[in-house]
Amino acid sequence: MARYSDTRKQNRKQLRGLEIFEITPIIVGGSPTDPENKTALTREQHIEACRYWNKTIKELRDQKNKKINQARIRGLFNVPFVESQYLASHSQISV
Repeated sequence: MARYSDTRKQNRKQLRGLEIFEITPIIVGGSPTDPENKTALTREQHIEACRYWNKTIKELRDQKNKKINQARIRGLFNVPFVESQYLASHSQISV
């Protein structure tokens, strides 16, 4: 009953008009095979749940990318020669 198609076949009448949805998406640690991670939602509920998880996953990715970029910047400027060379070449404002 883990796969979507198997779940659909086994519960055809009960799931008519409903969408099978993973409560916690795989990308954030949810199990793709655990029946406890599956639920049946109406179309409206499914749309709402997808919007919620899409927003949450985007925010997590943005946080991760921000941390990576901050680490890259820190790494770049932790080297004294690179820092002084960069600052010297960018300190004058040209009009």
